[in-house]
Amino acid sequence: LSWDKKHNFVVADLGKENNLKIGDILMAFRDNALIGKAQIEKIEDKTSAAAILPEWKNVEFKKGDVVRKI
Repeated sequence: LSWDKKHNFVVADLGKENNLKIGDILMAFRDNALIGKAQIEKIEDKTSAAAILPEWKNVEFKKGDVVRKI
């Protein structure tokens, strides 16, 4: 997981190969605790870019956070 704070999106190393599609919701975890959610807006075979949902915009995402599809 990487995070673009300025544009409020995350990039995950999950993509079409993981059966994801545009509109899917991703959950981000740190130490097994939910820290945020984002909706996929762009997807490639092995990566996806997701906009952070409004209620999670104040979260500090970090490289290494774990991402899973809802």
